[in-house]
Amino acid sequence: MNATTTYSGRQTIKEALTIFFEKYQLGPDGGMSDRWVKLRFGKFYFPIPNTASRKKALIFHDVHHIATGYQSNWKGECEIGAWEVSTGCGTYSAAWVLDLGVFALGLLIFPLATFKAFVRGRRTGNFYRNNYTRGELMGMEIEQVQTILKLNTASGAPANAIEILGFLGWSILAAVFSITVFFGPYILLIWLLMR
Repeated sequence: MNATTTYSGRQTIKEALTIFFEKYQLGPDGGMSDRWVKLRFGKFYFPIPNTASRKKALIFHDVHHIATGYQSNWKGECEIGAWEVSTGCGTYSAAWVLDLGVFALGLLIFPLATFKAFVRGRRTGNFYRNNYTRGELMGMEIEQVQTILKLNTASGAPANAIEILGFLGWSILAAVFSITVFFGPYILLIWLLMR
């Protein structure tokens, strides 16, 4: 799916975000004011704190969803995570942590889509590494954002050796990071209980 399938390229980011927040039931501000974020796994929820670091990155993350066309479901989050890791999250620590986690998840459940998103990211840019403010982004049209990020000119050629090696390297890092950070405490608890 590309962004213009759901949104008109002439819509402003502000207009598109309203649609995005409503479509994915994220609330009128996209969850910015929520104290906790609920990640849903089937019938179960996994709460994570909505930290200041996450809030700082959230606007760019949501704009990336709209510009790339990646949905806000598990597949789309894995794709956007791989794309953002590939393009670089700059100084946004929450983006690095969450993106590496969904990148690793994508390797397990959506490996081809995760790979394609990573390669696409190597050929484009993102707003974590730009100086645009939230206010500036709100008035931009989707097509303008896609042009700035080179999404409408990125090559669809097969991955080259450097992109494949980059994917393998980041995949290893994402897997080790996710096991350590997300599963490490549970593994330690199980080990302690079995002693």
